[in-house]
Amino acid sequence: MTLHAARPTDPALAQTSNYLTDALDISLIGDDTYCLLGSNFTLGYVQQRGNTFVGLLGEDLSQAMVVGESLSFDATVAMVVDAYRS
Repeated sequence: MTLHAARPTDPALAQTSNYLTDALDISLIGDDTYCLLGSNFTLGYVQQRGNTFVGLLGEDLSQAMVVGESLSFDATVAMVVDAYRS
């Protein structure tokens, strides 16, 4: 699955934009773990635990930090991306 993010059309906004990439690749790497990949880096992970999705920020799954939980996969992905940007 690939999510596309549109860049701001105003040149002044585009220069200060916090968009990390034009596309975010999401890959299933385990039974319940998804990896969020930028163009050449790993943003973090989303793990499904029962009916809940847990967002993890970090390049290494064993050292990733929990940034939020949600019942929605999309909302959890957004939490990881927002945490990466800040």
